[in-house]
Order: sequence, then C-alpha cells, then structure tokens
Amino acid sequence: MMNALRLLLEDLMRNLNEVAKEHVEEHGGHPPVLFLLKKDSDEPEVVQLHEYIDDKDLMGSMMQAYRTDPTVLASVFLSEAWTVQYAKDSPEAKRIDEGFGPPCQPSESPDREEILFYLAETPGGNMSASAPIIRNGKKTTVGPLKIMPPNGTEYRGRLTGNLFNP
Repeated sequence: MMNALRLLLEDLMRNLNEVAKEHVEEHGGHPPVLFLLKKDSDEPEVVQLHEYIDDKDLMGSMMQAYRTDPTVLASVFLSEAWTVQYAKDSPEAKRIDEGFGPPCQPSESPDREEILFYLAETPGGNMSASAPIIRNGKKTTVGPLKIMPPNGTEYRGRLTGNLFNP
C-alpha cells in the first residue's frame, strides 16, 4: 500500500472513530457503514448499510458493487464486531494456522470482546483498526483506537477481502 494512501486511511480511521465513539455512547451501538475514497473527491462517499444488517450476503454484494467502481481508490468498512484473541501457542491458534478456522464463531465464544472494527482495503493491500466497546449497565463507552501495523494479513469473508481484485 502506498505510504501517502496509508497515512490518509489512518487519519480517516481516527476521524471516523471520534464520530463513531459519540454515536455508540449516545445510541449504544453503531450500524455498518462503508466509506469510499474516490478519484477527484476530497470527501469520502458514505454508504449506509443498516438496511442490509439482516442479510449479510446482500450487504457483501452491495459492498462489492461499490468497490468495483473504477473511480474508487480505497474503502473503509466500519462495523461492530466480536473478536477473540488466542495465545500464539494455543491449540486454537494452531487450528487457525492450519486453515481449520476457530473452534467456534467469535460471537459464540465466552472469551469474546466487542469492538468497533475498521477495515481499509485498497488494490495494494489491507489495513485494520479496532476500538473496544465497553458496556457497563446502561452506559456504553468506546476505548482507544488501535491501528494494526501492515503485516500482510488478508481478510476473507462476505464483507471483507479480495474485493478490489477481478
């Protein structure tokens, strides 16, 4: 990923996180949104995806259609998500490394963490960031944003990965 584009995407994710943090703290959550960086535009195009929340296959198709637009330079997908961290030497991590996937979906794991997840995708690579969602009774807050260093990670799924390739 080009350095200038990476810096632009990092800055965009920081700004988006400030807005998303306010939304989560006021409404208790955040709907999925796709932001498109397009040629000849200084502002990202915002694609609201909340109407498709119950049909992730349709949401993925919608996102694919936007990302195949030749004027799109990059996209940032923002959504609430569940994540599970496994120790590098754990049986779960070994299972994932061998291509078998996690023992259960993160949403079903007792060790899950709720996050705001950001995935930036470009034809030159991916980068991600996350911020923990902390629920304490009726109060919901968002922790600090953590931008992941580029490490060659590929994201695959209905809503992420390989969407700029033909």
